[in-house]
Amino acid sequence: MSASELLVRQERLQADARAFLAAHQVERRLAQAGRVLPVGSYVTGLMVWRDLDLCVDARGLGRAKAWELVRPLLVHADRARYEHLEQPDDRRHYFVLQAEGWKLDLSLFTAGIPREVEVFQNELQRRLDDETRLAILRLKELWRLRPEYPEIVEALRSPRRFWRASVLRRSSK
Repeated sequence: MSASELLVRQERLQADARAFLAAHQVERRLAQAGRVLPVGSYVTGLMVWRDLDLCVDARGLGRAKAWELVRPLLVHADRARYEHLEQPDDRRHYFVLQAEGWKLDLSLFTAGIPREVEVFQNELQRRLDDETRLAILRLKELWRLRPEYPEIVEALRSPRRFWRASVLRRSSK
C-alpha cells in the first residue's frame, strides 16, 4: 500500500470513527460517569482498521452502574467482553465491544485515568512527525494483515516501542 493510500485510509477511518461515535452517542453516554478521554490511533492519526479506544475517569463507579452505562451500546454489539480489574495501578471496568464492524475498547477507570496514559498520548502526538507517522502506519499495516492482529499487538504499546526505537536510532546518528 502506498504512502498516500495509507494516509487517505487513515483519514477516512478517523471520519468514520467520528460518525460512529456520534451516531451511538458514545462520548455523551460515557460522560455520565466522568471525563471521557479518547486515546489510541484514533487520536494520534495512526488508524489502520476500525478500532476505537476510550478512557473514562469514572471514580468510584461500581460494576452494576458500569453495566448500566454501557448497556445501550451492548444492544448494537455482535460480541462483548468484560473484565473487572483491581490491580494497584489498574482499577477499571474494561469492556471490548464489536459492533457494526468496529472494535470499541472502553476503560472505565474507577480510581481515575492513570496519569501516564494521558502523558504518553500527549507526548506521542507532540513528537509525531510526518515521517514517523508514515513509518508507524506501514508497520501497523503489516501487523494488520496477520491473523493474530490486533490481539497480539496492543495499540498503545506498539507505537511506543517503535517510537523508542526510532528515537534511539536518530540519537545514535
